Amino acid sequence: MPRCSHVKDVVHVIVGLYMPPFYTEDTVIYERDFNLFAKKLIAQTDENAKKELIHFFSYHVKEEHFRKLFTSLFMYITVRMADIGNEIRMADFDKFRHVIEAIDILHTANEKLNYIHWEEFYQDGLNQLLAEHDRVLIRDHHTWFRNRVAKGELQGAPPINMDPLPYKVSYCEFPYLLNPGSKARLLELEVREMQAFNRAINRSPIIVIRVRRDHIVEDALNQVRSIRKEELTNALRVHFIGEEGVDEGGVRKEFFLLLTRQLLDPGYGMFVEDAFTHNLFFNPDSYENPIQFELVGILLGLAIYNSVILDVNFPKVLYLMLLGHKPTLEDLKEANPGLGNGLEKLLEFDGDVETTFCRNFEITYEVFGENKTIELKENGSNIPVTNGNRQEYVDLYVDYHLVKSVKQQYDAFAKGFHDVCHGEPLRLFRYEYNIIQHSLRYRLSITIVLSYLLFAK
Repeated sequence: MPRCSHVKDVVHVIVGLYMPPFYTEDTVIYERDFNLFAKKLIAQTDENAKKELIHFFSYHVKEEHFRKLFTSLFMYITVRMADIGNEIRMADFDKFRHVIEAIDILHTANEKLNYIHWEEFYQDGLNQLLAEHDRVLIRDHHTWFRNRVAKGELQGAPPINMDPLPYKVSYCEFPYLLNPGSKARLLELEVREMQAFNRAINRSPIIVIRVRRDHIVEDALNQVRSIRKEELTNALRVHFIGEEGVDEGGVRKEFFLLLTRQLLDPGYGMFVEDAFTHNLFFNPDSYENPIQFELVGILLGLAIYNSVILDVNFPKVLYLMLLGHKPTLEDLKEANPGLGNGLEKLLEFDGDVETTFCRNFEITYEVFGENKTIELKENGSNIPVTNGNRQEYVDLYVDYHLVKSVKQQYDAFAKGFHDVCHGEPLRLFRYEYNIIQHSLRYRLSITIVLSYLLFAK
């Protein structure tokens, strides 16, 4: 592949963007010009030169020109997708490869520039086609799945021999183009493909759990712990001991409902409920074994892979923490408005903080009728909060409340969830940070919302 080793050479490639007419007078796109530009942009460069292109777009292209190129490339795909009709083979990734790889350079540069909101990268023409022609998405996912098996990237999969087919790129490798609806469908396809794969290697595609109603937590915990990680994504069947009936979905839903209702009940002691928002968060003073929190994480993961809708009131920050996000004051305000807003007022107070608020670097709260004091830093009980150090105080308070005080509980919960929801399929959801809003907008269940979480690892 020809190498473009100097920014000057990169500029010559970029000039092609501004020279050809992208539109005729009636705004019809010149397909030839777009293909020519995209091929020049990608085909002349190796990875090092591609980095130079990204650098060029990041530092040497005005926002208006950046956006113009982005809009033009997107419109090209939209128009081509609309013209496909029933000629589904024309929707193959290779037909759009050069243009999408050009968009990928813009997307990488945009992660620094933020000229274009990440939702604008959803390619409407592509997503509409995938919604109308499911077999396109099925074929694309199969390509992606096969690539991962061939490269040994499928967790829990033994080495297997596959037909020597050339590596083929899929839309799944550019997840920012796909909206949550397309990604949710991909998760369903992943479950189906994984279960078929298990059958092919003589591994059972089904998990069977047998529980007693009056010992549901104990029985579920004992059996879930005995399931191998690679089998947790299998289809789940539930049997209530002493009861007749075949689980065709209803028994499974009842199992999840009863189990989560008991584990998440604030009276059970594992979680506490905010009086204003009714959000549930980990109880920092819970006496329950960490394995119980791990079970909750596993249950939510199992619900995703079994298409079971769960009504759980966790604050958004919990989902973001699973993404590797460090909680902020804004997160605390959403999870616990009373506490968060109080700390914000301290930051905004236009007066003497030390004499007005009379606080030190410590937290005091009541546990079972007794006061418990935690120092936020060494010797914190003797360090007053002042105008000069109040930001540090708030930062430490937020970190303690949402992270340090519940570390044991959260780590167990996250382990359970990650044991089920792991790998590339969930990394598709890397850009959906406002997950709760998206769940409402796209009418997705909370379990699908939870599947947005594993990206930024």
